[in-house]
Amino acid sequence: MFGLHHITLLTKDLEQNYDFYVNFLGFRFIKNSINQENPKMRHVFYGDYLGTPGTATTFIQVPLLGHRTDGANRLSTIYYDVPQGSYGFWQKRLEQKNIEFHYEDHALVFHDPDGIKIGFIYKNEKLRDDQVVPNDIPADYQIIRLNKTELYGADYQASLDFFKAFDELKVNEETSMVEADHTTGVKVKQGDKDSKTRFGRGSIDHIAFDVGSKETLDAVHQFAKDQHMNIEEYIDRGWFYSLYVKEPNGTRIEFATGGPGFTLDEPLDHLGEKLRVGPRWQEQRPEILAYHQARGVFLNDEGHE
Repeated sequence: MFGLHHITLLTKDLEQNYDFYVNFLGFRFIKNSINQENPKMRHVFYGDYLGTPGTATTFIQVPLLGHRTDGANRLSTIYYDVPQGSYGFWQKRLEQKNIEFHYEDHALVFHDPDGIKIGFIYKNEKLRDDQVVPNDIPADYQIIRLNKTELYGADYQASLDFFKAFDELKVNEETSMVEADHTTGVKVKQGDKDSKTRFGRGSIDHIAFDVGSKETLDAVHQFAKDQHMNIEEYIDRGWFYSLYVKEPNGTRIEFATGGPGFTLDEPLDHLGEKLRVGPRWQEQRPEILAYHQARGVFLNDEGHE
């Protein structure tokens, strides 16, 4: 059964984004990189200490990004698993930061600086010791992993049928849940057919499923071709291989391998300390590095060689 791999969103202000996800939510900054489709854009990755698949939230910076419009076809909300008994800690932390919150279907819900809706869901577990990020958040309260996101589609049934085509994903027709390993995956909802989505600050670009091996991803790629799905790209990202497919309502879905992993190009103890560009941009790395050095900090100020 496929699990969740990561979720990728858009942000305008990378420093503000880093402050929220690293200093407030307590993720580790696991990869300091670029958008491999446009190296003039930054792409950063947050996760547990190891960068375990299923824990990663990633952001592409678009400095001139405007406000988003949440219309019929889109992904919405990041839900995370947190340990049982941690709501009190997080409620107090939100209050100290003057962040409004409420409870919704037993989830603790609030918004990040880009207006992204975030929900915490109780799980009777916690991070393993080797996954814990050394920061001011006790291990018993740290975020465990991604739980789910919501997919809105004008043609709701077409989205469900897309996911049902994959044997490794279980679709619960009663709850409209696409169930993935460890987490509940993707909740499919009916989108407002009369409204149009416009990407902007806080938009979710895609959700990625973890297929495990390269051999499995090859098989998924062949299956997608055989089914005449809308394939965008099959590419080596370095840290994993990615297949991008658009579901019938136009939302991007990624299938990714679990490895080689984020330690491919830097040791575990030094993840995120230098700008990494992925295999396709290695020859242009000096020019890319100079471009970004001239346009601001590297968040942790470790971007220089």
